[in-house]
Order: sequence, then C-alpha cells, then structure tokens
Amino acid sequence: MEFKFSGAIFKNDPADNRNNNPDFPTHGGLVKLPLSQLEEFVQHLHWATRTELQYDEFLKEKFIPIKVSGWAPKPETQGQTQGKKRRMGLSLEPHYKTNMAAEEVKEAQTAAEHAETLQQPSGNCSINAAAANFAQSTGGTVVEDFDF
Repeated sequence: MEFKFSGAIFKNDPADNRNNNPDFPTHGGLVKLPLSQLEEFVQHLHWATRTELQYDEFLKEKFIPIKVSGWAPKPETQGQTQGKKRRMGLSLEPHYKTNMAAEEVKEAQTAAEHAETLQQPSGNCSINAAAANFAQSTGGTVVEDFDF
C-alpha cells in the first residue's frame, strides 16, 4: 500500500486573526490528496487499524502514524522577490513499520478467507452432494471419498 501526498505550510498573516485569538496558528497550509491515490490511502488506514497501534497521551487514544517530511526551498527558488510567501514543503507517506504490519495483516486475512472459501460448500450443497444428485438423476453411481 503506497501513497505519497504533498503540501505546503505558509506563515499566516496576523491580519487574518480577526478575533484577536491568542491561539491563532502562526502557520497554515494544505495537503494535496491526489484522487488516484485515495484508494491506496484508505486501504492503508483500513489494514493499519488492525495492527498493534500506539496510544497517545495527548490524544487520549490510539493513532495511525503517517510519515511527514518537510523542507524549506532555497531563497533563489522561492520567488520571494515577487511578494510570494515563504513556504515549507511537505510530503506525507506511510510510516514504514506500520505499513509492513498492515501488509502482513492484509495477507493473513486474504489467506484465511481463501482457505475458508476452499472449505465452504458451494451454495447450499457440497460438491459430493452435487455429484450424488447428478449421478442419481442420470442413473449413475456415487463414488465415496474421492479427493481431487
């Protein structure tokens, strides 16, 4: 399960703090979630919830870690001379250990479902019952305990 999102954080303009909130964030921005990667992201979250998650005292609950990387572009590539805001670039991707654990859980679940499917009779009757029914209706005989 692979995904990679990008984003940027900018310094907020103090003029945007219209209510003079002392907790007004100093920085803000966006994370861009490409539609083509949303299914992979949701799959990661789905399987990661089935792993051993850590508990966060601040959040007061377990959490799924997502790796965040950041970098500040060099001033010459920043475009500051045009009045653009300085930004911090971000990248979000799966946390390696959590992703590996989620993959293992997914593979184990898929294998268990496959094994269960092989043991389940087809529909409401087993293969042997279907063969017996076919043999009886065509005047044939039933062979017991024939393994494929």
